[in-house]
Amino acid sequence: MKKFVLFIALGIFLLFAVIQGWVGFQNIIEYFFKINIVYIPLILLIPFIVILICGVRWNMLLNSLKIETNWKSIFKSVFIGNMVANITPVSRFGGEPVKAYVISEDLGVQKRSVFASVVTDSMLESFSVMLLSFFAVLTLVSFRADMIIFFGLLGIFFGAMFFFLFIIYNEKTLMKFSRKIAGLVARFSKKHARKIPASARKFRKQFKNIENNRVLITKTFALSLVERLVEVIGFYIIVIAMGIPFDLVSSAMVIGTGALAGTIPLLPGGLVLYESSSIMALQVLGIPATMGTALILIWRATMYGILTITGAIVTWVSSAKLMKLMR
Repeated sequence: MKKFVLFIALGIFLLFAVIQGWVGFQNIIEYFFKINIVYIPLILLIPFIVILICGVRWNMLLNSLKIETNWKSIFKSVFIGNMVANITPVSRFGGEPVKAYVISEDLGVQKRSVFASVVTDSMLESFSVMLLSFFAVLTLVSFRADMIIFFGLLGIFFGAMFFFLFIIYNEKTLMKFSRKIAGLVARFSKKHARKIPASARKFRKQFKNIENNRVLITKTFALSLVERLVEVIGFYIIVIAMGIPFDLVSSAMVIGTGALAGTIPLLPGGLVLYESSSIMALQVLGIPATMGTALILIWRATMYGILTITGAIVTWVSSAKLMKLMR
């Protein structure tokens, strides 16, 4: 846990250093006091609406595998998984193994039985992020041609996703990959290494069962799109609360740009890269750097800060065993 805290501290320090060098904190403080307090309860509600959507979507996937669930375990796992994703550099995928571990312990089911649902859930969310990011990049480039660099990031994101899909759908490749992983694990534990090929085979079978359920995939992907829409609306509410002349479509462009840059596994939760790219997008759209910086800091405090702190509290309350795992 200490190394994660150090990672976050480093990320926040670098973020503050970039902001101080870019616009100076003394120039953005006034914007924090311009927010209309009437909107604050609604702004604070947005991250929990996002978690609600994530929980409902994952519950549908787990139920399709005949796993009996309860809402307490679902939301506890989602909160903790989200927190871990925020404190590890692997963006949206960092918390998935922990999420699977928590709910498998809670429900008394095998972790490999849960993992197919976790992977599917992450893929559905990632595809919705890719769609939003694709729209954002196209819009960004239409304003400034030098922003074409974001197409490179989008290409890397697409490439990583399709490479992962290729491994899952090609059984020979998946088994070859699992045997290589087993060889690495065997250096530390031969007992666990022997289980990996069988687990990979079962994972693929369960993943295919989910994938073949077209109605389920349609419903859960629709929820992923709703999740993105809620994020965009949440950002737009902050824009309105600060009295900034901006529209909903432009808000979607900013969120998509930040989400794309945040996938780069450099610092926890995409710190620095998310904020820098989002502020840059706001500048392209005509929002001054000082105003844009204040807006993004409030947005990140809402979505990143609140959910990370809530997840940490849930982790601490849940179990000492889980805290030991995080160390």
